[in-house]
Amino acid sequence: MDATLIGVGIGRFAYIVLMPSLIQNGWFSQSDAAYLGVATLIGYIAGAPVASMLLRYFSAGRVIRGAMLVSYLGCALQEASLEWFYFWRTLAGITEALFMVIAPPIILPTITHIQ
Repeated sequence: MDATLIGVGIGRFAYIVLMPSLIQNGWFSQSDAAYLGVATLIGYIAGAPVASMLLRYFSAGRVIRGAMLVSYLGCALQEASLEWFYFWRTLAGITEALFMVIAPPIILPTITHIQ
């Protein structure tokens, strides 16, 4: 559940809500903010194949914990350059896709009864 909350709630939707403020406060131009959204989308697209590759070498739990660590680092580390934000938004998209691909198959078997 935490992986889903972080992946969808914080990583995906929180950024979209923050975009107008980032533009208004001069962090990014409108086009830069749009490109950062594209960087996130590219990360989503790359995330499913990355998940498949990582699951060959690591357990699902380790991949999810590693993705959570990367997500937290992306939020904690600050740098002023636009390239830095492109890198972290792409990586955020990858980790969010990892959460969405790996977490549900782990959670669903633990649910005993769905009404």
